[in-house]
Order: sequence, then structure tokens, then C-alpha cells
Amino acid sequence: MTVVSRRAAVTIKDVAREAGVGLMTVSRVINGVPGRKFSEETAQRVRAAIKQLGYEPNHVARSLRGQRSGVIGLVTTNVADPFWASCARGVEMEARKQNYVPILVATDEDCLLEERQVAALQAHRVDGLLLVSTYRSKRTTLTSRLAGIPTVAMDRPITGFKTDCVLIQNDEATYNATRHLISHGHRKIAFVGYGERLYTVHQRIEGYARAMNEAGLAPLVCAGASDPSGARALAYDVLTQSAPPTAIFGSNSLTLHGVMEVAQSLGLRIPDDLALAGFEDFRWAQFVKPGLTVVRQPGEEMGRRAAQMLFERLAGKKGPPQRVVLESELVIRESCGCGAPAALTAAIA
Repeated sequence: MTVVSRRAAVTIKDVAREAGVGLMTVSRVINGVPGRKFSEETAQRVRAAIKQLGYEPNHVARSLRGQRSGVIGLVTTNVADPFWASCARGVEMEARKQNYVPILVATDEDCLLEERQVAALQAHRVDGLLLVSTYRSKRTTLTSRLAGIPTVAMDRPITGFKTDCVLIQNDEATYNATRHLISHGHRKIAFVGYGERLYTVHQRIEGYARAMNEAGLAPLVCAGASDPSGARALAYDVLTQSAPPTAIFGSNSLTLHGVMEVAQSLGLRIPDDLALAGFEDFRWAQFVKPGLTVVRQPGEEMGRRAAQMLFERLAGKKGPPQRVVLESELVIRESCGCGAPAALTAAIA
């Protein structure tokens, strides 16, 4: 019988021996616990030993011993959406620096599924949560769960729960984009989208309405749909009116795509018959003809900043909840009626 030998798993003792430090120092470095008894040079030596030996912490064993698991949870809404994918990328990059593993789950904007996903992550003994909350998050069952774990809200505050959050400009960005459409001479501009009860969409509607009211124009908000197909139906209804709008602002990338489909089916040319702008830049927005004028959100930066805030709390940072608002930028392409492509990018102050 042939005996196949297996290489013994690398242990924390091996790392300590390689780095020439004690077990406690290695443990502190792995767990991201700041120490007064070792320097950054020592910490770098430990990390080098971990990399050289290929040491992989046993997260389950650590959590069962009451230590940190080395795992964080990321609760988002739709993993297929390019924006949320970029946010997840930012989280993953920051977690990697901290020797943490993120677990990603989605809620599909379902508040009950959100509760189950949070419970599942807690059952996996995650050390902290990054949460994109649903619009009906003000429930005792959810907030009581969150009270027991470090949490950072992303993109939307958590209703009824005070915690660190990283948001993106919505109202001012949409205000500027709507003003740009008005500057092209449009007087009937519709806001089309779905999810008007979401914090982000509500903020965008406010910015749109403010720009319209300041110009003495009547807002036309069509955002009562619950999904992309409903948004397409709204776009069809508004574009087949006896006096349809000459411009549309779409609440997100999926809405923009739907409006373009509807416009094409009706034989409308963009921007000659219908000017178009919206929220969220995405990979193909600059390649379609005409290129789409959009508000670009810093998704990857939001994920990275939110993860940084979470790791700061895990490292012992105290103080009241922090609120960070990241800037957006208006990327002007041809769909709004401008002749020049993306070179006319304007930062929104």
C-alpha cells in the first residue's frame, strides 16, 4: 500500500518562530488589534512570515474560542447590479489589507429576507456588518440584532438605528443634472424610475423637483414602479402622452436602459426627439450611441471607506456615529444634446 504524506498545516506557532516573536504578538497582528509592545516593523515581519509560510487562520476555531472570526458580512441589494459590484470590490480590497474575509449576501430589497440574511451572517459569527438597508428597515427585530454587532450603513441610513454610514450625493447631483437639461431649453422634463420610497431615490426626486421649481417648471415624477419592468411601463405611459416630455432623467442605470428600449420601440431618436440623462455610470454608457449623460457614483470608494470605518470600530475606536458623504460627478455625453463626449465632465461641489 502506498502511503501519501501530507504537509502539516502551518500553525500560529510556526509563524511566531519564523518572525521571531511571541504567539500573542502574532495573534494581535492577525486580529488587527493595536499593540503597544510591538512596532510596525515587527508587525510587517509577522505579515511577511504569514505570507512566506502560507498561513491561513482557522476562522471557525477562532470564533469558537471567543476570538474574532476574521470574517465580515456585506449585505447588499442586488449582486448583479454593476454599482453594487463595484462597492463589493472596494470592500474586498480593504478587507484583504486587514486579513479579513467578506461574506456577500443580497436582499433584493426584501425587508424580511434582509432580516434572515443578517441572522445568517451572525450565525457565521461575523465580526461586523456592512449593510445596505431596505426601505422598511425600521423594525425592532432587525435593529435589536444590529445592536449587538459593529455595523456601518452604506448608501442609505438605517431607519431607527444610529450607526456610522457612508452616503453618496444624490439630491445635489440630480439638481445639477436637471439644471443641465433645462439649460438646453427643455421645459417638460420627467423623472422616471422605481423605488421612490428608497432613501436614495427620494433624495434624487428632491433634487430634480428643486431644479424644476426654481426654473418655474412643473415637476413630472413617475417613480411608483417596484422593479425595472414597471419603470419601463412608466416610461411608455409618459412618452405616449398627447404632450410627452422632451427630456427624461432616469433614477438609475436599469431605468436608463428601459427608457432607451421604449424610445427605440416608439421610433424616438436620442437626443433629437428625446434628451436623456440619469443616475449611475456604467461600463457601456460611453459606448452606446449616443453616449449617455450620467451622474457617476464612487461605488468602489464607498465600499472602501465603509470597510475602513468598520475596521476602525473593530480596532476599538470610540465616539458618536460618523456620517461621510461622498461627492458625485456629472459626466456629460451626447444623450442630453451636447455635441462633445466625456471631456465635459464636471465635478459637483
